Amino acid sequence: MKKLILLFFITGILFSSDLQTGEKIFKEKCKACHTIGEGRRVGPDLKDIHKKRDIEWLKKFIKKPSDLFGKNKIADSLLEEFKVKMPDLNLSDKEVEYVIFYIEEISEKEIKPREIKTGLKEKGFDKEKYERGKALFSGEILFKNKGTACISCHNVKEVFSFGGGKLGPDLTKAIENYGEEGLALALSDIPFPTMEPIYKNKPLEEKEIEDIVYFLKNLKKEKRENNLFVFALIGSIFLFFIPLLIWRKRNQGVRSNLLKGGK
Repeated sequence: MKKLILLFFITGILFSSDLQTGEKIFKEKCKACHTIGEGRRVGPDLKDIHKKRDIEWLKKFIKKPSDLFGKNKIADSLLEEFKVKMPDLNLSDKEVEYVIFYIEEISEKEIKPREIKTGLKEKGFDKEKYERGKALFSGEILFKNKGTACISCHNVKEVFSFGGGKLGPDLTKAIENYGEEGLALALSDIPFPTMEPIYKNKPLEEKEIEDIVYFLKNLKKEKRENNLFVFALIGSIFLFFIPLLIWRKRNQGVRSNLLKGGK
């Protein structure tokens, strides 16, 4: 009886240890793009993925997805749906097993999918909303909870003349890469290791997230306006200098005739 109790005790310790290891790897390597039961993010929701996919395929894909893209229908269909190639995570076979074990255990829990507004149903361009999101991104408007402005670590091309930070990725194509909902969810529950400690006690408000996502979604409108401004400026310069050149040429002709007449 004592041996049986000891066996259960040791098994419980090993189970807990494996689960903690799997959780640690998942948070470091997977959480930025996936949830387990909270809905899709950059990639698919992984709840019950071990039941939906062949386990050997799953191990190969988690370990080195680059070996399957272009050669496997499932991998290619995921790429077509989510538009983002899952990177190689450089995990060992044992680490992959820990991750799958963690997914299996968390999948058993009842977790309500997270929902957040992204302005998907809005019609027309909301200039005020766009400018508010732009100001929040640049730090012109401070976040309610005093979090660091996005531009401290990120940039978007052709919008801010003074540029942005280089610590994080350029967010010009953030909507294209993450999707509106994926980006909003990522901002509501920061999964990135470099950002998590910065916003852990200073989370973004739902309205702030909505405005930033709207701003990044409508960057093309800003670029169009900038291009129109440049064209207008070039046109104004052209219209200003052409008459001067014509007048100068005529003036030179008159002076030339006067000089000839004086001789």
